Amino acid sequence: MRTNYSKKKFIRSLPENIRENDIVHFQKILSYDCPSLLIYQFRSINILPDSTLFKGIFPLSISFPFFRKRLKYHNRKGIVFIRLKWKKKKLVANNPYVIIFDTWTKNYYHWITQALPRLLLAQQTNQAFTLLLPEDHQSQFHKASLKLLQVESWQTIKRKDQYYDVHNLWYPSRDIQIGDYNDDLITLLRDKLSKVEPLSKFQRKKLFINRASKERRHIINEEDVLNTFLSFGFEIVDFEQHSFEEQILLAGKASVLAGVHGAGLTNMIFMPAHSVVFELTTRINGEHYYYYSLSNSLTHRYYYQVCDPDQEVEVQEANLMVDINTLKENITRMLYE
Repeated sequence: MRTNYSKKKFIRSLPENIRENDIVHFQKILSYDCPSLLIYQFRSINILPDSTLFKGIFPLSISFPFFRKRLKYHNRKGIVFIRLKWKKKKLVANNPYVIIFDTWTKNYYHWITQALPRLLLAQQTNQAFTLLLPEDHQSQFHKASLKLLQVESWQTIKRKDQYYDVHNLWYPSRDIQIGDYNDDLITLLRDKLSKVEPLSKFQRKKLFINRASKERRHIINEEDVLNTFLSFGFEIVDFEQHSFEEQILLAGKASVLAGVHGAGLTNMIFMPAHSVVFELTTRINGEHYYYYSLSNSLTHRYYYQVCDPDQEVEVQEANLMVDINTLKENITRMLYE
């Protein structure tokens, strides 16, 4: 089934404070050729609880995650094992079933930026359907975001040792790689979810996301960093201490959102257009550009600062040492230029 989202090229702007030696890395991702977004329809199909589709013993490539590593059972041998050892449950309903989840969408960033746009695709058919959700997709933000998008009920499926024989399934395409977006669709999602306050720029808040409660990506010199942001009039927030609805309201009052690379920056989606996003990260290499590209999709001005990691690991794992003088320069630039 075709949707209103045909193949389209999206162009991105360089960061506002781009460093000369980083230009080469950003040039790799300055444009994105977004594929056409479709809804695949199946009268009869088998699904795994990670959302992989298969017929007989043949996995369907349209349901493979757009990642380098394939999951354990994405092969014929694995599916033969499943059909022999796992329980099969038939799902039959008057309305079509819809899948928008995958292995990663139990987490906040992936749910907001990957699952919910697929839900919007299904809703734009203006036809009734039954949403399928795994048992680990029942966090407060899952339920609250669905309610805001007028999904009041869904059917829960088990994650382990059971696969499903589904009659009449809609499968919104998941061809957009992590870190890329259909700008038109992600903007529509913002319009449906955000509660932007009608405030002047002088009334708007500047927020810094505190990750002190998290196990990874700590700021080593956190006290100095927090004091620096406070001295520029920032409020320190821990989004995980707030409900989903409260996070929407907080971000809706903000004009600047700053923080370490992490899911909290996803809340830029609730800010007014043309706001400012400032990301503390460990390296610029053309990868892990999720929040840079999301900023562009939402027409925000993007700033960044490269920090020294405590060990040579991916940005999702490292703790950061933030240079305070550089931090002050970047904050001054994004607030006053």
